[in-house]
Amino acid sequence: MQLSSTFQYLMALAAVAPAALATPVGAPTSAKSFQAPGFLDPITVQGSLGKRSFAKSCEGCKYGKKFTDFHCECRNSAGDKVPSYLNLDNCLANAQGHPVWRRNGGLSGSCKGTSMGKAADGKSFQYSTYCETGKGDSIPDWIDLNKRIHNDNGRLWCDV
Repeated sequence: MQLSSTFQYLMALAAVAPAALATPVGAPTSAKSFQAPGFLDPITVQGSLGKRSFAKSCEGCKYGKKFTDFHCECRNSAGDKVPSYLNLDNCLANAQGHPVWRRNGGLSGSCKGTSMGKAADGKSFQYSTYCETGKGDSIPDWIDLNKRIHNDNGRLWCDV
Protein backbone atom coordinates (compact mmCIF):
# COMPACT_ATOMS: atom_id res chain seq x y z
CA MET A 1 0.00 0.00 0.00
CA GLN A 2 2.92 2.35 0.74
CA LEU A 3 4.18 2.00 -2.83
CA SER A 4 0.78 2.96 -4.22
CA SER A 5 0.51 6.22 -2.25
CA THR A 6 4.10 7.15 -3.13
CA PHE A 7 3.39 6.47 -6.78
CA GLN A 8 0.24 8.62 -6.64
CA TYR A 9 2.19 11.46 -5.02
CA LEU A 10 4.90 11.33 -7.72
CA MET A 11 2.30 11.28 -10.49
CA ALA A 12 0.53 14.30 -9.01
CA LEU A 13 3.85 16.13 -8.67
CA ALA A 14 4.78 15.33 -12.28
CA ALA A 15 1.45 16.72 -13.44
CA VAL A 16 1.89 20.15 -11.80
CA ALA A 17 5.66 20.66 -12.10
CA PRO A 18 5.70 21.73 -15.80
CA ALA A 19 3.02 24.36 -15.18
CA ALA A 20 4.83 25.70 -12.13
CA LEU A 21 8.08 26.04 -14.05
CA ALA A 22 6.36 27.84 -16.96
CA THR A 23 4.66 30.49 -14.80
CA PRO A 24 5.88 34.04 -15.60
CA VAL A 25 7.35 36.20 -12.84
CA GLY A 26 4.55 37.29 -10.54
CA ALA A 27 1.87 35.80 -12.80
CA PRO A 28 -1.39 34.62 -11.32
CA THR A 29 -1.52 30.87 -10.88
CA SER A 30 -4.58 28.65 -11.04
CA ALA A 31 -4.92 28.92 -7.26
CA LYS A 32 -6.95 31.75 -5.75
CA SER A 33 -4.01 32.88 -3.64
CA PHE A 34 -0.35 32.98 -4.64
CA GLN A 35 3.05 34.19 -3.47
CA ALA A 36 5.18 35.76 -6.18
CA PRO A 37 8.99 35.97 -6.06
CA GLY A 38 10.18 39.24 -4.56
CA PHE A 39 6.88 40.10 -2.86
CA LEU A 40 6.15 39.90 0.84
CA ASP A 41 2.45 39.10 1.08
CA PRO A 42 0.28 36.60 -0.79
CA ILE A 43 -2.25 38.23 -3.09
CA THR A 44 -5.80 36.97 -3.58
CA VAL A 45 -6.92 37.15 -7.20
CA GLN A 46 -10.50 38.39 -7.41
CA GLY A 47 -10.66 39.24 -11.09
CA SER A 48 -8.52 40.06 -14.05
CA LEU A 49 -8.32 43.18 -16.18
CA GLY A 50 -6.71 41.14 -18.94
CA LYS A 51 -3.26 40.89 -20.40
CA ARG A 52 -1.59 43.94 -21.89
CA SER A 53 -3.82 46.18 -19.79
CA PHE A 54 -1.11 47.88 -17.74
CA ALA A 55 -0.83 51.17 -19.70
CA LYS A 56 -4.59 51.70 -19.78
CA SER A 57 -5.33 50.70 -16.18
CA CYS A 58 -2.37 52.16 -14.26
CA GLU A 59 -1.27 55.75 -13.76
CA GLY A 60 1.23 57.86 -11.85
CA CYS A 61 4.02 55.41 -12.69
CA LYS A 62 7.46 56.43 -11.45
CA TYR A 63 10.86 55.17 -10.32
CA GLY A 64 11.57 54.27 -6.74
CA LYS A 65 15.00 54.59 -5.11
CA LYS A 66 16.47 52.64 -8.04
CA PHE A 67 15.37 53.20 -11.63
CA THR A 68 14.24 49.56 -11.76
CA ASP A 69 11.83 50.03 -8.81
CA PHE A 70 8.61 50.58 -10.74
CA HIS A 71 5.64 52.03 -8.80
CA CYS A 72 2.14 52.74 -10.16
CA GLU A 73 -1.43 53.24 -9.02
CA CYS A 74 -3.38 50.46 -10.76
CA ARG A 75 -7.09 49.76 -10.92
CA ASN A 76 -8.35 46.52 -9.44
CA SER A 77 -11.44 44.61 -10.61
CA ALA A 78 -13.65 46.80 -8.36
CA GLY A 79 -12.32 49.91 -10.14
CA ASP A 80 -10.35 51.16 -7.13
CA LYS A 81 -6.81 52.52 -7.50
CA VAL A 82 -4.29 50.56 -5.47
CA PRO A 83 -0.52 51.03 -5.13
CA SER A 84 1.47 48.46 -7.08
CA TYR A 85 5.19 47.71 -7.33
CA LEU A 86 7.38 45.68 -9.66
CA ASN A 87 11.17 45.31 -9.61
CA LEU A 88 12.13 45.53 -13.30
CA ASP A 89 15.38 43.65 -12.56
CA ASN A 90 13.10 40.58 -12.40
CA CYS A 91 11.89 41.24 -15.96
CA LEU A 92 14.62 42.96 -18.00
CA ALA A 93 18.25 42.37 -18.95
CA ASN A 94 20.94 44.12 -20.97
CA ALA A 95 21.81 42.49 -24.30
CA GLN A 96 24.88 44.36 -25.62
CA GLY A 97 23.40 47.76 -24.87
CA HIS A 98 19.74 46.98 -25.49
CA PRO A 99 17.08 46.34 -22.84
CA VAL A 100 15.43 42.94 -23.47
CA TRP A 101 12.86 40.78 -21.70
CA ARG A 102 14.50 38.13 -19.53
CA ARG A 103 13.43 36.54 -16.24
CA ASN A 104 15.71 37.74 -13.42
CA GLY A 105 17.76 39.69 -15.98
CA GLY A 106 19.29 42.17 -13.53
CA LEU A 107 19.07 45.22 -15.81
CA SER A 108 20.38 47.64 -13.16
CA GLY A 109 23.75 45.86 -13.11
CA SER A 110 24.85 47.44 -16.40
CA CYS A 111 22.21 50.06 -17.29
CA LYS A 112 21.11 53.46 -16.02
CA GLY A 113 17.53 54.69 -16.35
CA THR A 114 16.76 58.03 -17.90
CA SER A 115 13.03 58.40 -18.49
CA MET A 116 9.72 56.65 -18.91
CA GLY A 117 6.21 57.55 -19.90
CA LYS A 118 3.02 56.64 -21.72
CA ALA A 119 2.92 57.20 -25.45
CA ALA A 120 0.24 59.54 -26.78
CA ASP A 121 -1.82 56.60 -28.05
CA GLY A 122 -2.01 55.15 -24.51
CA LYS A 123 -1.08 51.71 -25.88
CA SER A 124 2.65 51.75 -25.18
CA PHE A 125 4.76 52.77 -22.21
CA GLN A 126 8.33 53.66 -23.15
CA TYR A 127 11.14 52.94 -20.70
CA SER A 128 14.39 54.59 -21.82
CA THR A 129 17.80 53.60 -20.53
CA TYR A 130 21.55 53.76 -21.22
CA CYS A 131 23.13 50.31 -21.22
CA GLU A 132 26.75 49.19 -21.44
CA THR A 133 27.61 47.45 -24.71
CA GLY A 134 30.48 45.36 -23.38
CA LYS A 135 32.92 47.43 -25.47
CA GLY A 136 33.48 50.16 -22.91
CA ASP A 137 30.63 52.45 -23.96
CA SER A 138 26.92 52.87 -23.26
CA ILE A 139 24.14 53.51 -25.74
CA PRO A 140 20.60 54.85 -25.35
CA ASP A 141 17.66 52.58 -26.16
CA TRP A 142 14.11 51.95 -24.98
CA ILE A 143 11.64 49.13 -24.50
CA ASP A 144 7.83 49.14 -24.42
CA LEU A 145 6.87 47.97 -20.92
CA ASN A 146 3.26 47.43 -21.99
CA LYS A 147 4.33 44.48 -24.15
CA ARG A 148 4.96 42.19 -21.16
CA ILE A 149 3.89 43.99 -17.99
CA HIS A 150 0.31 43.37 -16.96
CA ASN A 151 -2.13 44.48 -14.30
CA ASP A 152 -4.05 41.72 -12.57
CA ASN A 153 -6.51 43.08 -10.02
CA GLY A 154 -4.26 46.04 -9.23
CA ARG A 155 -1.05 44.03 -9.13
CA LEU A 156 1.76 44.43 -11.68
CA TRP A 157 3.53 41.34 -13.03
CA CYS A 158 5.79 40.61 -16.01
CA ASP A 159 5.28 37.87 -18.56
CA VAL A 160 8.81 36.50 -19.03
